[in-house]
Amino acid sequence: RKMRIHEFTIRVNAIEKRREETFQVFEFEEIQNVKMRIYQWLDIEPKRQILEFSGRVLENNQIIRDTNIGYGSCLILLTNYSSQPIQYPLKINIQRDFYIFELTIYYSMTVLALKDLIQQKLDIPNENQVLCFCTCVLKNYDDLEKFLLVDHPTFHLGTLSSKFESG
Repeated sequence: RKMRIHEFTIRVNAIEKRREETFQVFEFEEIQNVKMRIYQWLDIEPKRQILEFSGRVLENNQIIRDTNIGYGSCLILLTNYSSQPIQYPLKINIQRDFYIFELTIYYSMTVLALKDLIQQKLDIPNENQVLCFCTCVLKNYDDLEKFLLVDHPTFHLGTLSSKFESG
């Protein structure tokens, strides 16, 4: 039995250019392919394009089917004109034992900057914090954006006891 792949029409609204275009897409197509077609249409490099759907920024490797985009859906196109990444706030969860709290961060933050926020909230010094995500221990210089692949990701917080501080 063959699986049927659905093709449908979506709209892309380029707000800053005051233009709208329709595109035929496949349900298993990646967002980066849509960005390539927008590049051909408006000559905006894919790395400068920010596509939003239902208030969420779409990532290049996301599959259309997984984003709930359907026939007639309208994507919003914004353009990043600076060399710096766009600063979209993101909600994350921090779990320590059975306590979970929410923080608002930005994609461009480092792990160290996140530890600063945790220190303000829980009064745990940065050097005593151990942050883990998907079984990986995060290093202070890591950029958070590589871990922010899901909505409301949960980071696990452990602490070093004082016996480890001097060693």
